[in-house]
Amino acid sequence: MIAYSVIVAYEAIHTTQSKMKGSKGFMALKMDMSKANNRLEWSFLETVMRKIGFNSRWIALILRCVSTVSYSLLINGIPQSNFQPSRGIRQGDPLSPYLFILCSEALTQLINKAELARQITGIPIAMGKLYITHLFLADDCMLFYQAVEMEWRKMLEIVNQYEEVSGQRINKNKSSLFFSKNTNLSSKNFLTSMAGIRGTNSQDKYLGLPALVCRSRCKEFKAILDRVSTKMNHWKHKFLSQAWREIMLKVVIQAIPTYSMRVFKLPKSLLRQLYSLIKGYWWGLLKYFPKSDFLNAKVGSNSSYIWRSILSARELLKVGLHWRIRNAKSMRIWSDPWLPQPTTFIPQSGNKSLGEEAKVEALMISDGKEWNLPLINEIFCSREAELIKQLPISHSNQPDKLIWRNNANDCFTVKSPYHLQGDLQHKEKSQSSFINNKRDQQWTKLWKMNLPPAVKNFLWRACQNILPTKNNLYKRKVLDIPICPMCLSEPETVEHILWECASANDVLSQLFRTIQKTRIVANFGVELGMRRIILEGDSKKVVTEFNLKKHNGSYFGMIISDVQATMTKLEACRVSHVHREGNYIAHNIAKAALYVSDYVVNMEETPLFYHFL
Repeated sequence: MIAYSVIVAYEAIHTTQSKMKGSKGFMALKMDMSKANNRLEWSFLETVMRKIGFNSRWIALILRCVSTVSYSLLINGIPQSNFQPSRGIRQGDPLSPYLFILCSEALTQLINKAELARQITGIPIAMGKLYITHLFLADDCMLFYQAVEMEWRKMLEIVNQYEEVSGQRINKNKSSLFFSKNTNLSSKNFLTSMAGIRGTNSQDKYLGLPALVCRSRCKEFKAILDRVSTKMNHWKHKFLSQAWREIMLKVVIQAIPTYSMRVFKLPKSLLRQLYSLIKGYWWGLLKYFPKSDFLNAKVGSNSSYIWRSILSARELLKVGLHWRIRNAKSMRIWSDPWLPQPTTFIPQSGNKSLGEEAKVEALMISDGKEWNLPLINEIFCSREAELIKQLPISHSNQPDKLIWRNNANDCFTVKSPYHLQGDLQHKEKSQSSFINNKRDQQWTKLWKMNLPPAVKNFLWRACQNILPTKNNLYKRKVLDIPICPMCLSEPETVEHILWECASANDVLSQLFRTIQKTRIVANFGVELGMRRIILEGDSKKVVTEFNLKKHNGSYFGMIISDVQATMTKLEACRVSHVHREGNYIAHNIAKAALYVSDYVVNMEETPLFYHFL
């Protein structure tokens, strides 16, 4: 019903605009009622229903539905006491449009009466066999008559009379007048000034659609793009999931242009813009491949990790996808899989004289229904040329289709890449050599060894040569020099630092022995019942490690922790650093002890060599 009203109104306005000749012009008034729902008088509604002939009980039921409503105002967020209105109907009530139609019958009767009295004429249509004076649909009104003062005054009189009895008021700022092209400018100015209603505007709408469609059709229907863009911008900040976006596009966005498409044929350029907006919203505002498709999109410099993760799975899709030739306009000769041969399905021969991005369409005759045999024989080797010439060509001019070649029905399912990945892994394992299998067995033995996980991880990293040695950091351009800082003679590789560097081995062994001796001395003092001990040493690194309160994660950390636990059992214990010259006697006693093979403890007597120090 709405579509019919729009069609009739548009044709009537078009007739008005098309009248170029004649002494009498036509005009149309698009009336916009101000607060139409709130102003309707209940007494007027009751009178109209009685005049039409409704049963008294029915009228009472309708008035009861309308008049028993109550409202409450929110002031500073606090609801106030309820009050009952004396007129108006509720907006959104499914009964309200029908009540408006009933009330508009009163205005219809006034117009029909004036038409019978030849006080207004209306607009002729159907070669002058039919005249239209008005179109009503709920609170949307359109009036048609001749652009003369007499008819205009009569129409204003009818409208004023309707306003007085119904309570309705015309919104003159939103109402507009349409004049035929043969109406002179002075008449237009006079008629518009009489009622204070503005002249026509190309942006005026009737029932939500353009009342006039000029040459620039995209401009007239730009409101559709604006509505779609507004909706999408609002949803963009809600971080909707892909499923929700699909629902919103199908239910909300696709419904916006549908109303206009029931009446008007939308321009192709507008539809392309609309499609671009929808595609942009669906794929995340075209962030990642605005000028290509998913299969050919490249990883940008500022791509998110999830996008990089998606693209990592794309390579598996490319292995299973294959092009089915139809119009051959989408497939690239040298980079897309379209040949019916195994392995790559991409031509390996050819001089590429057609260009790197040439389409398969270039291998056909101009009508696209036959292969260009001389060109194919010239470019490709004999084997690939025969494969191409055997491919059938579709005459339907349908777009090329991507298929999944590993399925019998060529359809892609969620299981398809899973099965393909399994096949590829099985093939890769079957082609692995005996050496690789032997290496796998060795790694298995390593991980099953009864060692701390950190030690096994260190061994694995050392075998893989991924320890942060000077040489590895030099190769990655982190350091400028790969020389070992201990021996200053060879590059610091994994082999060098673990086995070949004599300086490193000496340092590690000496450090370990010093820490071990410190633990022996501390435990010996506790066994003797000493409560206060001072431990002195010439290794500043060892002294520093013992005095640190935090946990030591080094290779010798366990021994250091044991000594620190022993020190807590004493009343006072201090570990101090002294230079070797300041601890000369203790150093020489320790040096002389290297020549003593037995375990000796001197408590009351000093060794003989002590007297010579």
